[in-house]
Amino acid sequence: MGAGRGHPGYGKTIFHPHAVTRREWPSRKGDRLGRRHCWKSGGESMIGVSRLLRVREPAFLGRLRIGAVILVLRAGAIASKFGLTLFIAHFLDLETLGIYGLMTGAVVLVPIFIGQGVLGTLGRNSVDQSLADLLADLAPYWAFLTVAYLAVIAMSFPLMCQYLLPHLVLLVGILIFIEHLNGDILVILNHRQRPEFANRLLVIRTAAWIVCYTGLAYCIPGMRTLTVLLTFWLAGAGVALACFVWDCRNWPWHVAYAQFRDTKALACLIERSRTLYLNEMTNTGSQYLDRYLVGAMLGLELAGVYFLFWSFANALSNVISTSLLQVQQPAIIMSRHNPEEQRRLLGALRVEAAVASLALGLVTACLAYVGLVLYPRPIFSSQRFVLLVLLLGFLVRMAYEVEGIGLYTRHEDRNTLFSALLVLVLSVAVTLSATPFLGLLGPASAVVVSYVTGVWWRLDRNKKAYAGSPIRSPPGMSS
Repeated sequence: MGAGRGHPGYGKTIFHPHAVTRREWPSRKGDRLGRRHCWKSGGESMIGVSRLLRVREPAFLGRLRIGAVILVLRAGAIASKFGLTLFIAHFLDLETLGIYGLMTGAVVLVPIFIGQGVLGTLGRNSVDQSLADLLADLAPYWAFLTVAYLAVIAMSFPLMCQYLLPHLVLLVGILIFIEHLNGDILVILNHRQRPEFANRLLVIRTAAWIVCYTGLAYCIPGMRTLTVLLTFWLAGAGVALACFVWDCRNWPWHVAYAQFRDTKALACLIERSRTLYLNEMTNTGSQYLDRYLVGAMLGLELAGVYFLFWSFANALSNVISTSLLQVQQPAIIMSRHNPEEQRRLLGALRVEAAVASLALGLVTACLAYVGLVLYPRPIFSSQRFVLLVLLLGFLVRMAYEVEGIGLYTRHEDRNTLFSALLVLVLSVAVTLSATPFLGLLGPASAVVVSYVTGVWWRLDRNKKAYAGSPIRSPPGMSS
């Protein structure tokens, strides 16, 4: 392809995030020429990359380094969010804190509703796609998102203006849209095996702007308003998006421009993603419904205690998921044509996830237990056993997520959905039946019981798949 044979890297096939499968080049000019040739040829060299290349699990030390970097980045992001919450409560007011909390919830929930589960399909396919094929799929999807958000903002604008000022409504609408794109980019970069860059972008949009805002607002009281806060948030999201665009400027964006009106491809993607969409909605319900049930049955004060304890467990789940599961998931997906290799990778992930989850859980339990005993408000220390049960639920949930990777890799989306529905139904049933007798231990126990059942279901499916036994879909569902 125009590179000299005398170059020491000539002939070394690599997986590169900017180009698909290519050869190393001795110069930047040769690199650009090689990429241009690859785009013109349609990127055929990447087709069936998992068949052409021997799938290798990354070296343990390499995974450990990447996981440690992501762990530090995520910990910084979590600390920044917690610090911003305290800053708003102290220097602004509780009403602003309440509005901010509702907006953070909207940033999570609205993309799930509008996204139609398409990203689950795109992310799984992107592992061994050429960039040209990936962008051909992304283009109509992002065009659909643009139209959908414009329509939602236009329809909700008159209603939302009754509660917020018009400029705040526009700020929130644009912010949710850009954060949706950033969330898609995070998933795509993780699946393209660029987790460090993905999480650095995440820190820009979740932590860097918070540090800038709180520092300036502390010195300049006039900046302590919701409008300025949202403006900084929007700026952070915009900078992260701009960094992605700049880093990926050599991607074949002309393919995306040519395909963004392909409504047939979009309709096909949405149809194929319907089960993943329902699964995503079900998982969201499982994670967030219990707090509303606790509030309705036990009152807002105990609901606040439960939410605080749940936040500890959820933060640990996010750390393990981003620093370990998301890093290794692409290799497991790429090994789908080699069941023996995939079983080995999934088994190794089980062990690493169990060790990491147990270590973090024990450290968190010890520190939190001591902190709750010393905390002056007795309502927290009197319920400290609930935290231990929720942390146990966190350990089981990590096992549930690991087994879900096996199903996701093999496109067993209906079995994944059934297990999610099973977890949701059991969680609600145990919460409603146990809470009147056990108090906060009721919903905490529901987390453990529901996820243990989900792990059993998914583990059984994975064992049958790797043993060569036929896998039967749940009643009413065909696999």
